[in-house]
Amino acid sequence: MVFTSLFRSKKKKPQNEKSISSVEPDSGSTDVHISQMDEGQQIGFSAVGQRTGHREVSVREAIYQIAQAVNETRNLTELYNSIHTVLNELMPAQNFYIALYNQNENLLSFPYFVDEYDEPPVESLPGHGLTEYVLRTGLPLLASPDIFEKLTATGEVLPIGPPSLDWMGVPLKVDNHLIGVMVIQTYREGVRYSQEDLEILKFVSNQVAMAIVRKQAEESLLRRNQELAVLHAVAAAAAETTSEDYLIDRVTQVIGETLYPDHFGLLLLDPKTKMLRAHPSYRGIKDAEYNVWIPPGTGITGKVFQSGVPAFFGDISKNPDYIEGSTLPVKSEICVPLKVDNHVIGVINAESIRLDAFSSSDIKLLSTLAGQLTGAIERIRTQANEQLHANQIATIYEISQEIVGSSLDPEKVYLAIHQAVRKLMPCEAFIIAVLDSNQASIDAVYVIDKNGRFKGYTIPVEGSLVGHVVTTGETVFIPDLHNATEDIGEMRFGDQEQVRSIIMVPMLIGGTTIGCLSSQSYAPDVYSDDDLQMLKLLAAHAAIALVNARLHKETNRRADEMTVLVKVSSALRSAPTHSDMLPIILDQLCELLKITAAAIILKNQSTGEAVVRIACGSWKRLEGLRLPPDQGLLLQLIEHGEPFLNVNIRLDTGNEISSRIEGQYTASAVPLLAQDITIGALLVGCDSPFSEDEFRFLNTISDIAANAINRSTLHEQTKHQAEQLAVLSATERALSETLEITEIKHRLVFATFDLVPLVSVVWLTLFQDHHLISTISVENQDGGERHTKEVPNSQIPSFVKRNYEQVRKSLLPLCIKQDCRDQLPLASIEPPSEGLYIPLVSKGAVSGVIRVCAKHGYRFSQSEIEILSLLGNTAAIAVENARLFEETEKRLRRLAALRTMDMAISSSFDLRVTLNVLLDQITAQLGVDAAAVLMFNGLNQSLDYAAGRGFRSSTITKTSLRLGEELSGKAALERRLTGLSEDSRRSLQSQRLIGEDFVTYYSMPLLAKGQLKGVLEIFHRSHLSPDSEWLEFLETLAGDTAIAIDNTSLFNDLQMTNIELILAYDTTLEGWSRILELRRSEPEGHMQRILEMTINLALALGVSEQDIVNIRRGVLLHDIGIFGVPDNILHKPGPLTTDEWAVIRMHPIYAYDLLLPISYLKSALDIPYCHHEKWDGTGYPRGLKGNEIPLAARIFAVVDAWDALRSDRPFRSAWSDQKVVEYLRSYAGTHFEPRIVQVFLTLLSEA
Repeated sequence: MVFTSLFRSKKKKPQNEKSISSVEPDSGSTDVHISQMDEGQQIGFSAVGQRTGHREVSVREAIYQIAQAVNETRNLTELYNSIHTVLNELMPAQNFYIALYNQNENLLSFPYFVDEYDEPPVESLPGHGLTEYVLRTGLPLLASPDIFEKLTATGEVLPIGPPSLDWMGVPLKVDNHLIGVMVIQTYREGVRYSQEDLEILKFVSNQVAMAIVRKQAEESLLRRNQELAVLHAVAAAAAETTSEDYLIDRVTQVIGETLYPDHFGLLLLDPKTKMLRAHPSYRGIKDAEYNVWIPPGTGITGKVFQSGVPAFFGDISKNPDYIEGSTLPVKSEICVPLKVDNHVIGVINAESIRLDAFSSSDIKLLSTLAGQLTGAIERIRTQANEQLHANQIATIYEISQEIVGSSLDPEKVYLAIHQAVRKLMPCEAFIIAVLDSNQASIDAVYVIDKNGRFKGYTIPVEGSLVGHVVTTGETVFIPDLHNATEDIGEMRFGDQEQVRSIIMVPMLIGGTTIGCLSSQSYAPDVYSDDDLQMLKLLAAHAAIALVNARLHKETNRRADEMTVLVKVSSALRSAPTHSDMLPIILDQLCELLKITAAAIILKNQSTGEAVVRIACGSWKRLEGLRLPPDQGLLLQLIEHGEPFLNVNIRLDTGNEISSRIEGQYTASAVPLLAQDITIGALLVGCDSPFSEDEFRFLNTISDIAANAINRSTLHEQTKHQAEQLAVLSATERALSETLEITEIKHRLVFATFDLVPLVSVVWLTLFQDHHLISTISVENQDGGERHTKEVPNSQIPSFVKRNYEQVRKSLLPLCIKQDCRDQLPLASIEPPSEGLYIPLVSKGAVSGVIRVCAKHGYRFSQSEIEILSLLGNTAAIAVENARLFEETEKRLRRLAALRTMDMAISSSFDLRVTLNVLLDQITAQLGVDAAAVLMFNGLNQSLDYAAGRGFRSSTITKTSLRLGEELSGKAALERRLTGLSEDSRRSLQSQRLIGEDFVTYYSMPLLAKGQLKGVLEIFHRSHLSPDSEWLEFLETLAGDTAIAIDNTSLFNDLQMTNIELILAYDTTLEGWSRILELRRSEPEGHMQRILEMTINLALALGVSEQDIVNIRRGVLLHDIGIFGVPDNILHKPGPLTTDEWAVIRMHPIYAYDLLLPISYLKSALDIPYCHHEKWDGTGYPRGLKGNEIPLAARIFAVVDAWDALRSDRPFRSAWSDQKVVEYLRSYAGTHFEPRIVQVFLTLLSEA
């Protein structure tokens, strides 16, 4: 059993068991006797078995075949296969292996291993398995489960790997020298081994051992011859070539074909990337792997390169460092470093598809080959370097002459120096730094990389690498910037993360350092000592040329300064405004000082905020930029009047300008002082530092400019405030003159642009019940044009809605930096501009918000926020008035529509006429294109067309739908409003609506008193988003329509009934009237006369037809209360007593009590109850006076008195007509209303 891969389970056996019988299928039984000895002593055994003649012949044949295999096989692997085949013919040997022991190195290997459950072990030190047990004892062993258990119990072996049933191993010896173990094992009950099998295996093992030793000797000799041939070929190739690539190609071919046919090649260190890369001649790897870079320390090759120590691995699958790159299944690997004077330049690497293919002898051979190869490579590289150096020396003289003889223009000198360096060495980036005249700072006057020329900047003398070179005169050599410890921050420009190699030398003239030159590369370890020396030579010539150019430039500058001062002073005296004078200042500065950029910053004295009023050059985009107080050096200058000279403005992270500037700038700034107050600053930026003279000149310009600006500021402030007040006043007047909300919105937006000119976009959003109802956007486009559009709520960004909500809750303006990001193009990289939110506050609530987006870089001042807040307050009142007016108008229109519909319903019982009026109002008030009414036919349970408006064709008139059919049938069936949905889309495509192009559809059931009367259909040819008020109004209109249908039906049903009932009532009343005449013994015709005369008089007085009906009934019932008067009083022939008159005067009350419960006669009560009341209040029963008496009673009182006086009574005779007329006239104003008496007498005279 192999020590690394076989496992025995620890089975418990009875301690008195001393023998185990195993049965072999073809040889009978064999008894194995085991003797148990003290712990630590060897277990012995003896066996007695049977052997047939047939097996003797087989053994002899096997020995012969093994001997023949030595001659016929080509290598040890084939020999092992032959041995396995021969043994398998003698006995079951499915699981078979050979283990060889290297006594010198104390290693156990398994060159041949076949097992149905286990993997081949790797070469290692001997352990405590059964294989090692045989090695230690030198004796054969047949280990059944019981024997194995006893061996493990004594500690001789350890249980390792899957358990076998029988394990049989014999030592391999040659001349009593132990070289290994041969093992057969079984895992199955049907295959067991006997002592006889062990004897056979032991007998055959001698021949096997001799065969293995002989074959090993043959292979060793062949290998040695191959190695000698390879060493000779490598030496020859190294001697005959001057090409490094040819040398490596030839060596790889010879070694790969002869010694390592699977995979072989060289990996060399790339000097730029500092990583290993396979040489193109590498054999056996994928094409893509040639471009793979391996960092030192990564993978097997990287670790060997890093350590410089050779290594080989018998099974690379167990090595986590292995990097797969082969086209074949690699199993083992060997790697040897290539060294030159203890400096590793690469590795030799070989891989094999066999396990344990390499040994220490391969390490020795490849180490020898590596020594030969690195010597040749070093020789070839040295020759190439010497030739390059010679060419450079020849070139440098020619270049130095060109530099010294160049122009006095510094820029041309810089360019000549740069071009010279590029000819001599790699130079992806280059810098020229010059010490300024006062030696306080260093100006980087020429900075360039692959992206082009950069702006100059100032480098401090102290604490910088450039300053160290300039002050000490020493050179700097940095092979790899990533590994450098020096402070080189001032050298990082352009592609900052790419610069790797740097060399820097001082520029000296007369022993004085005036600056330095620096060449830089994006690759590490690019520069050599030769490059450093050549750069020093160039620096000496460059120093001379730069000093000459500097002297020439200084002379010209002083002359220009005087000219500029004269021009500036003269121009500023005549410039009335900022816009006139500020460009003059900057133009003259740029022309004289050759500055790259400049800006004039003015301070708002009320808020402390500063604004970049004008800028030029690369700072042009800073115009309008607002700077909060007390931020950064620049704001300290403005606040405290402290100038600064030659500062890298981008490093001043405390102000807004630094984040807006691209590139490196050396900036200087001086305060603008007027009457000892800092009103701003003059800021200039250059590629190179300012000198002291230039800085003094900048101070002189600032003094002249400050006084002129201060004078102009006072003038402009006064003018601007007057203009804002004028705009605000004009806007107030304009808003007070209109109640049209659209006009109000436009006037507000345009007023905002007038009040704050530096605005790009203005939004006006109106609210209703805390909900956004409309938004208008006006954009200030180029050329002064303004583009207006409505913004749907869905397109308002969520952050804007959040700001709206904050303003709505606080009732205060809200100013947010970088707010207007929705106004930027999608691809824009600029930060968004400032946004201002002004609430429209009225009665403690926000009715809208003005959102103002400043132009890029502009910030709103406190005065602008205040003036816009005033505009917002004015706007809130105007919007509220317009909204109230609009809502009032809308409600009036709807009330008028309802009134019109009610009148149509009440004034006509012609259903077609009523429905046409209703549909006119529905389409107009709901703002829809068409509407139709489908009436419910109860007989056939269908909805039939009744009326329609707004349809293009008459197809709709043929509509007849069953309940549940289409959307209308569904609305009728479910008795609920149904709107547009997927189902209704199909309804809109039905035959009855072809060609109508309707998009929006609503169907409302018409219900009256819980009964279905029909369906109201609403159609619109565009999208409609109704609110709750619209839907409620639709429901009201539908209710009116249902009432109209129901009223018509009721009218048709009740008309005849009402007529019949009225006739019956009137007949009854006339009967009561005749009974009263009989009871009171009234003169014949009395009731008919007073009835006709009362009606005529009422008509003459303009009483309505309906009231005439009630008057007629009142006349017939005027003395109905007489039924309550006893006959003895009513028919008494003589005068009545006071008490009897009191009873008589109760009859109006009796009439009231009798008729009041009869609803039909309530309207006729006025005459029976009040006809005895008198105009002057002396009547009864209530003593009513004047107009308190109902008109009908006043009319009847005149007529009743006239007829009564003209008729005979038991107590008097009838009066003449003349006497009656005089009586009526005399009592007009007391008993009767004068006007009625006058009209009545007129009627009498006309009759």
